[in-house]
Amino acid sequence: MLQVDSLNDIGYQAIPGIYDLVAHMTTMPARPGFDNNVYITVENIGTESTVAALDLTFDNAQTWVGSGIAPDTQVGNSATWSPTIAAGSSWGIAVTLHTDAAVVIGTSLAHTFVATPAVQDSTPADNTITWNGFVVGAIDPNDKQVEPGTMTPTQVQSGEALEYTIRFQNTGTFPAERVIITDTLSTDLLWNTMELVSSSHTTGWYIHQGVLHFVMDPINLPDSASDEANSHGYVKFRMTPVSTLMNGAQIENVANIYFDFNEPVITAPAVFTVDENVGVVATAVSGFTVYPNPVSDLLTVQVDAPGAFIEVRSCDGRLLKAVRMVGTQVVVSVGDLVGGLYTISIENVGGQRTTQRFVRQ
Repeated sequence: MLQVDSLNDIGYQAIPGIYDLVAHMTTMPARPGFDNNVYITVENIGTESTVAALDLTFDNAQTWVGSGIAPDTQVGNSATWSPTIAAGSSWGIAVTLHTDAAVVIGTSLAHTFVATPAVQDSTPADNTITWNGFVVGAIDPNDKQVEPGTMTPTQVQSGEALEYTIRFQNTGTFPAERVIITDTLSTDLLWNTMELVSSSHTTGWYIHQGVLHFVMDPINLPDSASDEANSHGYVKFRMTPVSTLMNGAQIENVANIYFDFNEPVITAPAVFTVDENVGVVATAVSGFTVYPNPVSDLLTVQVDAPGAFIEVRSCDGRLLKAVRMVGTQVVVSVGDLVGGLYTISIENVGGQRTTQRFVRQ
């Protein structure tokens, strides 16, 4: 039974002099001939208001279109802002970029966002965030991702959080007045650690009977035919898994996205796995070598003979990449994959297949 005592007060006083900014970046898909939004957000989790020096460097394969707040400077593929961010508050905007129709699908992209306070940051490691991805063709614009996708049992026991991103797009023929997202939470997550990190639109949230609800009402989300770049949106939140999860445990979540009163769009599952082998360096296995492992962007594959066929799959078996090798070495871009455990299979010209694992960090 819950008891509340309204006659006792507990006083909290923030420690003065703490400067601590946290940078976040969420991107919508980049497609040849279209605009796409990159959402940059800064949290001031310190105890002092500060002027923040913000610097976005976007990939040269894209060009600047505009932003929700005009930058102080914008030259080439770089833009800067200098807002004052109060303690305990956040600042965020959408930046719109364009991908020329001549850009080849599969072209790699890299954006970097840096947020620096006026005084030395107490935890500078989270002032910089880099996103690696690639130009895509036809896609499912509604998805859910979890990062990291894999942790060791030790990391789980230490209380490291999972960060989920749900992306959506209005592909109908008329603006959506509201968007509601529901997510039935696993009992392997600590619901009381729920924290909204950022969102593309003003968002309210609550948990009722184990279901997390995000409510964007009104949102007035344009349809993709009339305003492609702004027909997208997202919510990003973090939650901590229970500390007793054992090696091999998985947490699987899907999101249900409701546009107005239509039937929900259900995303593919976001799968988190506990694996004690995360971070183990791979060696040559049965005629092929994969390195570096863990990898952040480019994975090099070496084989004994040319003509091999490569497949990269997620931990739940979904095919993510397929490459036919011409020589005996190829570099596979994995920067677009979320952090976690993956498998890579090599099939030689004789049909013999060998599989090993790698970690996208």
